[in-house]
Parts: sequence; C-alpha cells; structure tokens
Amino acid sequence: MHSSLIQATSRGPATPETLKPCAKTEADRGSAIVEFIGLSVLLAIPLMYLMLAISMVQASNLAAVAAADQAARIVSHSNATPDSGTSGTRERAEHAIADVMDGYGIAADNASLSVECSGPCPGPGSLITARVEVRVPLPFVPEGVQGIVKTHSETTMLVGEPE
Repeated sequence: MHSSLIQATSRGPATPETLKPCAKTEADRGSAIVEFIGLSVLLAIPLMYLMLAISMVQASNLAAVAAADQAARIVSHSNATPDSGTSGTRERAEHAIADVMDGYGIAADNASLSVECSGPCPGPGSLITARVEVRVPLPFVPEGVQGIVKTHSETTMLVGEPE
C-alpha cells in the first residue's frame, strides 16, 4: 500500500493493524493535471521574461562594444579633434554608433558617446579613448524606469603616422 493512501485509525504508533486505506473521491480526479498546468504557467512566464531581459542586456553589451570600436576608429583616422565642428568627426562617429545600435535593434538615443584624447589630439602617438554607454531597453518596463540598467564599453586606440 502507498503511504499516501493510508491513515491511522487510532492514536498511538502506526502499525499495519491500525492503518486503513483512505477513500479516493471523485472531486480529486483530474486535479493533478490542473495543478501541473497552473504551476507550469506560473513558472514559465517569469522564466521567459528573465530570458528576454538577459538577452537584451547581452545585445546592449555587444552593441556598446561594437559602437565604441567604430567611434575610436573613426576619430583616430580623422585629422581633426573629435569636438571640432569643421571636419564632422563627432557627427561621423555618432552616425556610426546609430548604425550599430540599429543593427542590434536598439534605439540610437539609448546610446551616448564620450571621446577623450591624450597628447596632441589626434596627432601621431596620441591615444583616443571612446566610451559608449547604452541604456538597456528592458521589455515591458515603463519608459520612466528604462534607464536603470546600463552597459558601457571603452576602446582606446593609438593614432599612428599618416600614410
């Protein structure tokens, strides 16, 4: 006999003589299926949301790395400082970041760029550091709280001699 189908009929230690089988009722029939489906749904929804959120964080992280690499490359190959308005270096870097973000399915306004130079910028031997910060767009989160999770990447390039 299964232990779940027996109950004690008297007080004291349970012995084979004091135990009798419990009666199954019709009300219990089919309840295991309902409980299984209910618990499966209750567990599956948060797990699916967690997978979506983790994948968005990973996509934002990969986008930040690619965008920082592109921005550092553009600034290091230009012949003007990243903040001078004459050559459009910063505009080209921001346009490249927008293209990268679009490729990862992230809005371009979720990314911000900062560029620093050491030495005679952008002269030979100077270091160009591009830092891109991306606000992760979490699914089903209101717009006011979207900026809570952020990821960033930083790339430093050495400017070589002009060819």
